[in-house]
Amino acid sequence: MVEKEKLQRRCFPVHSFAYSHRNLFGKNQKVNVSLERGRIDSIFRIIYTVPWIEGDDKRTQQSIMIQNSRTPGTFVHGNQPGNSNITIGRVTAGIEFSRPIRPKWSGTAGLTFQRAGVHDEKGDQGFL
Repeated sequence: MVEKEKLQRRCFPVHSFAYSHRNLFGKNQKVNVSLERGRIDSIFRIIYTVPWIEGDDKRTQQSIMIQNSRTPGTFVHGNQPGNSNITIGRVTAGIEFSRPIRPKWSGTAGLTFQRAGVHDEKGDQGFL
């Protein structure tokens, strides 16, 4: 009976939602939206992909990504003094370009921006 109680305390639901459209605007553009929410963390992500940039004869593909996540700080920093709880928030955005260079070869270049910060249970914020 004790083993069953320990197992029940460790199990918790993870909720997730995902939406994908493979032919957005009738131009083979793709969008993926996903949300995952656990008992103590969450992540939201949007990815938009254009298979070829209009007017580009080199078949350059473009992808844009935006992501927002929340994670308890105890995973990273352990318990804080005074048993205060901190949450690490992260916003990430990026753009990536990819195109064929020659048969069986392709090149990719991109840029990613990330902003991370922490806040305690009172809502006081600080940025890393």
